[in-house]
Amino acid sequence: MAQNNNQPNFAKIALYIGGGYLLYKLVTGLSKNIIGHADTGTSVESAACDKIWNNTTLSRSKTAYYADADEIYTAIIGSGLFVQFYEDDPKIAAVLMRAGKDADVAALICAFGYRKSSTLAPAEPLTAYITAYLDSDKVKEVNDYYAYKGITYRW
Repeated sequence: MAQNNNQPNFAKIALYIGGGYLLYKLVTGLSKNIIGHADTGTSVESAACDKIWNNTTLSRSKTAYYADADEIYTAIIGSGLFVQFYEDDPKIAAVLMRAGKDADVAALICAFGYRKSSTLAPAEPLTAYITAYLDSDKVKEVNDYYAYKGITYRW
């Protein structure tokens, strides 16, 4: 007897849905390993960050510093599934120069935490990313700006 091809094959539909869900979980799991707010390192560093977040002299909200940290990370690594071939140095420098005092720089470093540049790379702090990826002329520009504003921190 001939099979009726007009009816949906529920086994295939379930297989596609299950496969799609597993693929979704794999991609979101990988992105959490690459991007995100990694731990702040040692307990000493965590305590220092807690002190910074409780500092009433910060110029902006904690959320703003986390947004800046994400903006720097995206300017260095890229967004989506593919990394970019070059860093957006003007964007990185512009975000770093939003700081108006030393507390702002410290808050940005804490907000950045330790992040991975790839799945196999170790998580590193913001200072390592700036040293490795930002061109020396932009580092000088940021440091000159910090000197002008009276900020003692230097990259």
